[in-house]
Amino acid sequence: MPVNDWEKCRFCINKSFKRAEDFTFHLRDSHCTREGGSYVCHYGRNQVCTSLPLEGVSDTDYAAHVMRDHVSISFPRDHKSIPFNVDPFSPTDFVKSDDETSVTSQPSVVTDQKKWGVLNATVNLASLLNDPTRHRSQHFFTQDWGPEFVPQSIQDRSIDINLSLIRNYQRHASERLSTHIKQAEHCPVSQPAPSVERSRLLRQREQLAKVGNVFYKTSFDLSSCELFNLVYPDDLLSSISSKHIESKMETAQNQHQAELIQKFSITQEKLTQQLDAVEIELSQQISSRTSFLFTALTSHDTLRSDIARTAAAVKATRSKMSESAELCVIPFCNVISAIRKRERLRSVARMLHLISAASRAQPGVQSLLSCGDYLGALELIVCACEVLTETPKLSQLRCLAFLPSQLSELRCLISRLVRAELTTSLRSDENDEKVRSLVVAADSLGEAWAEDYISECKFTFTALIKHELATVASELDVDVDVEIKSLASRVPCHKWQQLIEEITQKLNIELKKSIDRLRFVRNTSESDTLSEGALCKSAQDQAAKLLSAKLELWSQLGPKEYRQLEGSMELPLFGGTMRTTWSRGVQRFLNKWHSERRGELILLLESERWRRVDSVAPEFQAIANTLLPSNNVENQSNSFLYAAGEGYASVNTTLLLIKILGEYARLSGPFTAASLAVHTRDLLCAFNARCSELLLGGVALQVVGMKVISSRCLALCARTLQLVTVIIPPLRSIFDDAPSMQSSWDNLVWDYKKHLNNVLEKLIMIAVSCLVQSLTSWDLKPPQPSCAFQQMVSHMVRFHGAIYGSLDDSSTKYVLSNVTSRLGEQIAEILKRRDVKQDCSNPLYNLVSTELIFYDGKVCQLPLTTKLSDTIWRK
Repeated sequence: MPVNDWEKCRFCINKSFKRAEDFTFHLRDSHCTREGGSYVCHYGRNQVCTSLPLEGVSDTDYAAHVMRDHVSISFPRDHKSIPFNVDPFSPTDFVKSDDETSVTSQPSVVTDQKKWGVLNATVNLASLLNDPTRHRSQHFFTQDWGPEFVPQSIQDRSIDINLSLIRNYQRHASERLSTHIKQAEHCPVSQPAPSVERSRLLRQREQLAKVGNVFYKTSFDLSSCELFNLVYPDDLLSSISSKHIESKMETAQNQHQAELIQKFSITQEKLTQQLDAVEIELSQQISSRTSFLFTALTSHDTLRSDIARTAAAVKATRSKMSESAELCVIPFCNVISAIRKRERLRSVARMLHLISAASRAQPGVQSLLSCGDYLGALELIVCACEVLTETPKLSQLRCLAFLPSQLSELRCLISRLVRAELTTSLRSDENDEKVRSLVVAADSLGEAWAEDYISECKFTFTALIKHELATVASELDVDVDVEIKSLASRVPCHKWQQLIEEITQKLNIELKKSIDRLRFVRNTSESDTLSEGALCKSAQDQAAKLLSAKLELWSQLGPKEYRQLEGSMELPLFGGTMRTTWSRGVQRFLNKWHSERRGELILLLESERWRRVDSVAPEFQAIANTLLPSNNVENQSNSFLYAAGEGYASVNTTLLLIKILGEYARLSGPFTAASLAVHTRDLLCAFNARCSELLLGGVALQVVGMKVISSRCLALCARTLQLVTVIIPPLRSIFDDAPSMQSSWDNLVWDYKKHLNNVLEKLIMIAVSCLVQSLTSWDLKPPQPSCAFQQMVSHMVRFHGAIYGSLDDSSTKYVLSNVTSRLGEQIAEILKRRDVKQDCSNPLYNLVSTELIFYDGKVCQLPLTTKLSDTIWRK
């Protein structure tokens, strides 16, 4: 069923039409604008018609567009029912008949241009132009597909609308809107088609504009000739008179006269129309403003009554204010004047009191000084000075003119007395309250009494050291005034060490006493110059001179003497320059002691014949337990040195190394840890390098005088290297080395592990070489077992006895399995050359099996060994 689009406007509320002509007029008036000679249709969403270009069309095209796109009867769209005989550029696109309605779908200026494109053509243009025999019709772009045309898919241009696209559109639309608003201020805006009321107002304004300006002047007077001539031109009046006009109109004989009469009539009609237009405008203005006039007249009476009531209220308020002033304001003003008078009297009495107090200041200070109350005297002087400063009028009085200078002299006198008495009181353990009062007085005076106290303490420290040195000099019959270095050169080292211990103990006691006194004073004083650092530095300098006077003392110290001397060093004396001097001496002691221990270890190592000790002394086991606190040695044999729960076969050099490492660990302290860590790494590096030279390098044959380096020697060396790798981690924790030095320990462990692998590989190589040497004489002939296999079994038993018990089980199993594997490879190569396969029918295979059964039967009885036959046949 067709639907009429013109029966109701889609964008206006309650707009319905009975005829298509009414709908057309409505579109032209409300949904169309005229820009120049073009008509722009706005019948659509957002006042945009999608069927017509935005630039507009002519009046004829606009009418055709309305009839075609808006005033139409809608049918269901079916592309098969659309005819092809419609001109696409004809303004009449709708051909209606009784049985069908034809609508063109070809491209047009005013129709939907997305319904047709070049890809909808029937014939491929390239093939048509390249085929000269093909018939070319006048219109070869039709909507039927040709047989030779290759269809092409049209890309779907639909997009997924999301929030980002909407925000992007809002951003661009806001920019375009701001630009449009700026341009709208300068560009004229197209006005919609005028309505009936608007047309009437425009016509009325045009008529008023035709009225001459002379009629609007306030001095308009027709009696004036000039004004009259402006209203009625002279040529018209000069040629016409009233009688003449009447006679001529009656006769109408002369045509020229008739034309003049007609002009006069037109002028009169024009003036009449202008008068009517003015009267109409006046009547409209009066009618529109009449309501304002009546409103003003109505409110006039109300305003008069309000003004009268306001005047009465103002008069009443003024009378009440005058009564309130008489009752409340004037009496209180009298009270204020009385208060001011009382304040002036009090000021005079206060001034008299201050004069009396200032005149008694000097006698009061003298009486307080006679009693020794320095703090009270200073407070009285300060109060008097504040009174004189805050009240300048007092200084102008003749009786108080010299009071400030007198108070200043008294203050200088008190300063000298307090400074001298405070220094004496601090050195002699007097009453704390007296010292506290003197300190407060000195602080109020701003005196540098702390420097005097520190100087006095320094003198005390120097006197104490001189007294002790004088005692030693008197015993040696040496001059008392001799220098410290000269005296130290004559005193034996043990005697000088005892002297250093005694002096440092007494000096430390005196220093602590001075610091305690200074801390007591600091709690009382507000001075920032009271520092314990100056006292400590003075005592430390004196002790450092004593310590550095005999440098050879450090070269003769042992570990016991060093620990005894270190125990006498206590804080706060042990710091500053004393600590620096001590560090240099400790470094000298450690260097000498380390060089002795290193030489002793290397000397014993070069004379070591690598024979296992039968019994480990408890002393060495105690050292190992000290280095490894978690070491458990309960119910263990003394034939091994136990570390980390595992027994280690040892030689004399190993025990000496453990002893030296234990001494290094016991000497570790705040001043020795860093140096001892370096010396320990140096000692272990030297031990590792020298062991490698002696055993792996063969130097022991010349140095020690050994005839051969046996497997037992290498096994004991490998076990010693394993013991050192176990002890290195606790040594690192004891010395607590810096993080930057941890890599040195890691490198040391890596060197020991590398050396251990080389020793184990040397053991494997020695065993394999002996076995292969015996294997060269092996011949696959009876009797069985052969002499070669008997020698191999003998070698393997002796090798097992050399390493078993010296190495740990894992290392022993590793060595034996590698020896068996390499021996199996050699036998497998011999069997391969002789073409002996695992075949029971082969007599050579039976001979080989007999040999292997003999070898496995003898060797596999030993612990941690593997079968040789499995290795051979697997190869």
